[in-house]
Amino acid sequence: MVETALAPLPLPSLPSAATHAAPPRSLLCVRTQGELVLQKRSSSKDTFPGMWDVSVGGHFTAGEESLETAIKETDEELGLSCDESSLRFVCTVATTAKGSTDMHGDFVCNEYKDIYLLRHDGPVQDLKFSPSEVEDVKLVPMQALKEAYEAQDPTYIPRPDYYVEPLFKALEEAL
Repeated sequence: MVETALAPLPLPSLPSAATHAAPPRSLLCVRTQGELVLQKRSSSKDTFPGMWDVSVGGHFTAGEESLETAIKETDEELGLSCDESSLRFVCTVATTAKGSTDMHGDFVCNEYKDIYLLRHDGPVQDLKFSPSEVEDVKLVPMQALKEAYEAQDPTYIPRPDYYVEPLFKALEEAL
């Protein structure tokens, strides 16, 4: 499965997908003292099983707002409670993922991804993640994650430049 950027935002709309157009997705990157908390997706996940990903990711439910989704998914996936005032909006990125899964077969998934930052100064061992969603969590220095994305490390979910560049710019500004 490969994820590529369509173009930098603002975009009026995403092109129609060949087989699937997903609802928007909210992503949250939690940082601790210059390190990022990453999650290893459950091996039972249909897409990107067992791969390292941003701290939290989730799809909107009908009627939900992006920020509401980020708060809900942070609690569900990492057991962290947060509120609107603790989240910093970074940007919205338009991406396309293409691949094939046992559940969906071949697909094209177009998404807008809202990226937020949350400071978490507690120990990573205190995170209570859901095994059906997350197998493990780890702290990674910001530069090491950037290098993994640039090298297209196969243990990480691939991220396009249009995702990586604003994320790391925001992280550098926040530190």
